[in-house]
Amino acid sequence: MQNSDCPPALVQQMMNADLKLARCMRSHGVPNFPDPTNGGSSGPVFNITKAGISDAASHTSQFEIKLTECGRLVGENAPESFE
Repeated sequence: MQNSDCPPALVQQMMNADLKLARCMRSHGVPNFPDPTNGGSSGPVFNITKAGISDAASHTSQFEIKLTECGRLVGENAPESFE
């Protein structure tokens, strides 16, 4: 489902979940993990490049473990949309 097809309440729910994920990542040792932004039709996205997190760093096993753990803690899957 594209963001433009979602009711505003669902879009807000997605943003709230992603905000919780970002806070969790920061508390788990990724201090510059950004808050999500509205990516339009792609839904919420995390602009990790702008936050100074390299593409290589976001693909390390330590980063991915933290992402999976925080996703599990806040009740959502690890995000698929990074910029």
